[in-house]
Amino acid sequence: MSRSEEKQLPRLFEKYGKVLHCKKGQSIYIQEYEAEAFYMVKRGTLRSFVMGSDGREITLELLSPGKVFGTVSFFGGTNRIASVAALSDAEVLVLNHETLQQCFGEHYSLVVEVIQTLGVTTQFLVSQVESLTIISAEGRIAHTLLQLALDFKKAPGAASYHIPYTHQQIAELAGMSRVATTKALNAFAARGWVQLGYREVTVLDENALRRRVRQGEET
Repeated sequence: MSRSEEKQLPRLFEKYGKVLHCKKGQSIYIQEYEAEAFYMVKRGTLRSFVMGSDGREITLELLSPGKVFGTVSFFGGTNRIASVAALSDAEVLVLNHETLQQCFGEHYSLVVEVIQTLGVTTQFLVSQVESLTIISAEGRIAHTLLQLALDFKKAPGAASYHIPYTHQQIAELAGMSRVATTKALNAFAARGWVQLGYREVTVLDENALRRRVRQGEET
């Protein structure tokens, strides 16, 4: 794929997608419902989550502008595996089967990009399942920070990366309390693995976090 053909998905969403205006708290789709479209965040922040058997909501991912979501169920022909709701007033671009046929007919490179997007999403979901096997608090937070590299690491070989999330947002992704999350992050900062800033965390030593995850798995 040439550089001019890369990242066509956002442009094609803008061209073909229908704009959905969402109020804070509004659901985009609900777990176990039929998947009739997939989406891209244009403005605002959304939350992807699953509902446990005990009624507890478990956050899977925070969706920011430019993020494509809802692809796995849509292309897999299955019901939704999670719910998505707006954390703020937002705008979402929607592509359904009809508009997608037109897009694919005019832009073959879009097919390749959709497949790549599905691969990243699947990798993320597998990583989420793996995190459930990690018992220690530090191990789970380290695992969550490594997961977020998929969204925020600018290049595979980058020495560090910034995560523009609060302690509360990281806690929700890890399925832990804010207090336990802050304690773990402070411990990482004291060891020089991360740097804590206002509403952000900078990962400085990715290898150290990976070692901590392995320790958590052994525990």
